[in-house]
Amino acid sequence: MDSKLSREPRRNLQTHATDSESNSTHAGLVFLNYPLQSSYAVCSPSRNIYTADDTVPRAECIAVCNARIVHVGSCDKVVRPQRYFEGSNFFLWWFVDRLAVVRFTMVIHLHEDVILVPGLADLVADQLLKDRLISLSRVDGHARWVSPAALELMPNLPEQVKGGLIMRDAEGNPTGAFVDNAMDLIPIPPWSEKQITEFFDMTMKQALSHGLTSIHDADAKPAHIAFFQKLADAGKLPALPHGQQRLEYWGDTLPKLIDYGKHARLNLRSVKLIADGAPGSWGAALLEPYSHDLATSGLMLSSPEKLERQIRQFWADGWQTKNATESRPRIERAQIFIPAYLVRIGKLGVIASVQPTHATSDMGYAQIRLGPDRIKGAYAYQTLPKASPQGVLPLGSDFLIEGVNPLLGFYAAASRLYVDATSPHGLEGWFSEQKLTRAQALKGMTLDAAYASFAEHDLGSLTPGKKADFVVFNKDIMTVPYDKILEAKVVATVLDAEVAYGTL
Repeated sequence: MDSKLSREPRRNLQTHATDSESNSTHAGLVFLNYPLQSSYAVCSPSRNIYTADDTVPRAECIAVCNARIVHVGSCDKVVRPQRYFEGSNFFLWWFVDRLAVVRFTMVIHLHEDVILVPGLADLVADQLLKDRLISLSRVDGHARWVSPAALELMPNLPEQVKGGLIMRDAEGNPTGAFVDNAMDLIPIPPWSEKQITEFFDMTMKQALSHGLTSIHDADAKPAHIAFFQKLADAGKLPALPHGQQRLEYWGDTLPKLIDYGKHARLNLRSVKLIADGAPGSWGAALLEPYSHDLATSGLMLSSPEKLERQIRQFWADGWQTKNATESRPRIERAQIFIPAYLVRIGKLGVIASVQPTHATSDMGYAQIRLGPDRIKGAYAYQTLPKASPQGVLPLGSDFLIEGVNPLLGFYAAASRLYVDATSPHGLEGWFSEQKLTRAQALKGMTLDAAYASFAEHDLGSLTPGKKADFVVFNKDIMTVPYDKILEAKVVATVLDAEVAYGTL
């Protein structure tokens, strides 16, 4: 370690840890409650620093200087770091959520302008509710239910909607339920900046408390992007690479943003186009009808011709590309494939990005809807990276559809079990041959996710030269039994070597 680190004497804090106001102990790991300096080291005698770097997969110590990692390896090579922390349960997690929807969804308690209710029956039956303008979104965002009062604002609904569905009763009257593209008919007012600020702050605090250092927002609108830019200019934005979801071409109306803002944390270079619906609402488009309902094979929200035209336009304008010669096409929610397509996406170099909690959320009904043959190509988390020429499998959560805690995805990927440790296939997990190892799950949520967002040179592993983004847990989730993984708590989330949540 060079002399850029402080000349302050080295201190082994583990030998004299106390539970005083200045020091606190977390399962053998000691943290000092005072601001970090520009240079410090974090050390673990048990080598429980997991780096996601194959050259040094586990380390005893990392040293940081000026927001960058300058050393990974033995503590013996660290000479007088400014802060020296020892402990047995340190754990890296440059947690990236590859797919999230920072939808600024309200969590309402006593707000007068919005009310949260259990379901459609309440909207129709309750006199107080049915006279109010209310819209409820299904958890996956592929369906909405509106109150009778809101339905009255849409008197001239079309009989059919391309790529969508208006649910009707036996007499043909709209019930208030709208699926996929039909949701565009609902006149939902735009968010105010006050609402956006309130719910963004709430979302970011929750994300940081769970160890997320980077979020890919799949539903950012122009107003949201302007809001993100304002925060980035002021240096108040946590790392948030994100894409924008629209069906019409917009590549020439918004600027690409690469490492934008005071802390270079905002990126806008990717695009999400929605091809079809979701399995949970029978909207996922299948080549053949659903096994349990031969009358439907799902919904295509956009034609293949339109999708191809849009993709070519975006690529021509440099979206979802690293440089003039390298693009990184990606399929999000890469859930259901026929065997030939599993091979084809690998040959084409397409990145398959998955959400492990979708497998555990869907495993109670997936085989019934897909049948015994098609299910073999679904949620195939071991098969997909083997077909990939890059060997990558980025993992995400798709929150708010699933929980924001990334440990839910880590647990689901490694166990294929419900949170109560059961599955349709027993204690070994659902289609256990498709379980990821914990090392694979770690790589998918860190380095692979960084690769998918063109950030592998700067993020994704604890490697000298990369940003000092890491997370400290109070348990070693790489070794504890499955049922203990979700008990792990974040002690500290560190961004650019500064504590964004908790204490070090």
